[in-house]
Amino acid sequence: MILLDTDHLSVLKYDEHPRCRALRERMGRSQDPFFATTIIAAEEQMRGWLAKIHGAKDAEKQVAWYDQLAWLILRSLPLHVSTTPYCYRATSAISAACRGCALRAG
Repeated sequence: MILLDTDHLSVLKYDEHPRCRALRERMGRSQDPFFATTIIAAEEQMRGWLAKIHGAKDAEKQVAWYDQLAWLILRSLPLHVSTTPYCYRATSAISAACRGCALRAG
């Protein structure tokens, strides 16, 4: 399984961009045919589009941003990747290990 992060999902949105074509080519050449993303990456993408929708000053802009959100839900997540579950045990272990550090998990 190959995990795609938020940046990968952003790149995959723009089919004609050279970075998207390069990523799709690398994915096509991969020995591992299973691609997934984390629920956190999906949430980050969704929050971004929802912020655009709520910040739009007119209905026409909202429609355009809703189209982007629909792409995420209808095309990106079901067809290109599967969402891996959020793992409480792993997050708890990372949080415990990093207690006192300037890092945070989640």
